Amino acid sequence: MKRIFGIFVWCVITVCVGLGAASAQSMYGDAVKADVKMKYVYSLDEALKLAKKENKLVFVNCFEDWAMPCHGMNKYVFSDQKFADWMDKHFVNLFMDMSTPEGKNFRDRYQIKFMAHYVVLDAEGNLVHRIVGGARLPEFQEKVACALSPETSLVGMNAAYDKGERGKDFLRRYAWVLSTTNDGDRYKAVLDEYFPMLSSAEWSEAGNWFVFSERLNPKDTVLVDYLIEHKADFVKSVGLETVDAAIMGLYSMPVYLSAVDGKGGLSLDGLKSVRETLKKAGIPDDSELLRLVSIAEKRRQGDILGMMELVERYVPSMDVRIARGVDASLTSLIDKGKVERQRIFDYLQGRMAGLDKQAANEYRALLLEAGIEGGMIFEDISLADALKMAGEQGKYVFLDCYTSWCGPCKMMSNSVFVRKIVGDVFNPACVNIKIDMEKGEGLEIAKKYGVIAYPTMLILRPDGSVKYRMQGGTEASHFADKGRYALSPEIAYDTLKAYGSLSACPLARRADYIIALSDAGDIHSPQESIAAYLKEVEGDKALYPEVWKLCGHFSDTYENPVFQFILKHWRDFSFVDRTELESKAERLIFPRYLEFLAGGMPQAEFDEMRRLVRSVDFRKDYSIVYLNRLTTLWLEKNWKSLMEFYNEEVFELPDAKVRLNLDVLLRYFAKEAPDDVKEQMRAYVEKCLQNPDPKAENGYKNLLKSI
Repeated sequence: MKRIFGIFVWCVITVCVGLGAASAQSMYGDAVKADVKMKYVYSLDEALKLAKKENKLVFVNCFEDWAMPCHGMNKYVFSDQKFADWMDKHFVNLFMDMSTPEGKNFRDRYQIKFMAHYVVLDAEGNLVHRIVGGARLPEFQEKVACALSPETSLVGMNAAYDKGERGKDFLRRYAWVLSTTNDGDRYKAVLDEYFPMLSSAEWSEAGNWFVFSERLNPKDTVLVDYLIEHKADFVKSVGLETVDAAIMGLYSMPVYLSAVDGKGGLSLDGLKSVRETLKKAGIPDDSELLRLVSIAEKRRQGDILGMMELVERYVPSMDVRIARGVDASLTSLIDKGKVERQRIFDYLQGRMAGLDKQAANEYRALLLEAGIEGGMIFEDISLADALKMAGEQGKYVFLDCYTSWCGPCKMMSNSVFVRKIVGDVFNPACVNIKIDMEKGEGLEIAKKYGVIAYPTMLILRPDGSVKYRMQGGTEASHFADKGRYALSPEIAYDTLKAYGSLSACPLARRADYIIALSDAGDIHSPQESIAAYLKEVEGDKALYPEVWKLCGHFSDTYENPVFQFILKHWRDFSFVDRTELESKAERLIFPRYLEFLAGGMPQAEFDEMRRLVRSVDFRKDYSIVYLNRLTTLWLEKNWKSLMEFYNEEVFELPDAKVRLNLDVLLRYFAKEAPDDVKEQMRAYVEKCLQNPDPKAENGYKNLLKSI
């Protein structure tokens, strides 16, 4: 038995189903259209007039194109000719697209909140019956047929119940009707009245299965034990598959959570109890659920290699949704050891080989996101052993000082250390270890190295002295940059800290002093130190390379004094690779211009920024020069020159990325442009789309829509 969640969720289908006779164009295209046989009308007024004329009720199909259950009903129910003929005989059938203005009014009037959704109205537009959710035939027809009589319709049964009707047969039928209406409070109240009326022998009757299964839960051992002990009676009423699905459905989610998260779900004892219950219930050993129990047990025990043996054997043949959930969870285990890491990597690589292109790309993205192909490799050894290994290999020790409760520590572990860009920096130079500062040797290590904030990361020499110290989390590329800086031979935290203060540090080393002590958390607000330093090095061009070091660590906004200093002395930073320098300026200046164009910056503040940008000796064909020129033309409302500049200058730029960045400005310029200029803008974008760079094509399509 392969399925573990019990009930067959038939509405989760492929996109090869669809709207059929509906007038709206499906977002999924013509390929999804099903052969719908229903004869619909498309306005409420028309439906009510026909209902009065033909003395019928109105059946309303409340449709949302995004809702796959709606498409499922088209494919499996409304395309059935016999059912469609029956519907046409008894109802006026109205198709109501909820995305239209009429549909939105209908949604509010009749409280349409979930999809799929169907209501039945009388000829005056009053609600008679409601069905929330799809179902296969003949069950769906039975649900609709309830609307044909006041004794079985939702409104009729509501009225009878409110008047005091409490007969046993009435409550059973009423509960069944309520089960499809999303009226949870009344449904529960009716179940609570009806179920105590039943003898245990009546639990297994087919007509009571929906009530019995509704009340089943793992904690109600009386019902669970009765179901298992009298399984044959239930099977005779509703079938083996339905009964086994209900039993497995009790435990499927906690077992699944245990299989994908070693900390969530059930304990080992809980998993053992589930195994015993399932075996007692006659669930086959080769069921997905019992196989997941085995995987979860290994994970809970910390036996990752044993778990991987089971994963390799069972997961590829499981339901694709379960399999991908288990596979995706494996990346959180890659720091458990080198052997385990390689086993997980080999398995996921093998899984990709047997999947279609789209699924394989999903797995490839999973590997890249987790950094499983080259993140930091952590040794499961003590600090003493790590220092010894580092001495033998000519390396440093990277020590991650963490605690179990620290959120940023988890972020670094799950999202930063696992990235290849980080592994490439630290693996060749360091023996990497993690130690919990609140357990075992971590308690003494925290005292020895003064670790009081988390995360703290130390780079230690083989003798245990501190070469570098980093405090706090950051994203992967920035952490890799910090690592490269920290591992530079000339950088040493302990040496720099020994100066005692910024003023006591030689001017030539002050940039390193600020960086190293800020990374360590010893300078909590470095801006004052940076401002003082920049004032002292003003005009001393020999020290400008030291200023550039500060730029890499602190210049993350246009307003930062380091970046402002570089702009003012642009030509004196010619020692920096031009591409790197200009990319930095683009990354910080472009967003500020866009912020102004979007109305998020005061004019005076923008004018000050623009004066500084215009004073910088940029090369004439630099993107920032173009940015400033275009913005100036827009401010002057010089539309003719603006469009000439686009057609004659911007369009000819060889760099597609720079060209698109400048073209995107049209989205903002168009808001105040006259209609004839907007037409010129659209014509320009259409010209760009005639032979676009593949990576820019979608950007231009979106731009065209926005003008």
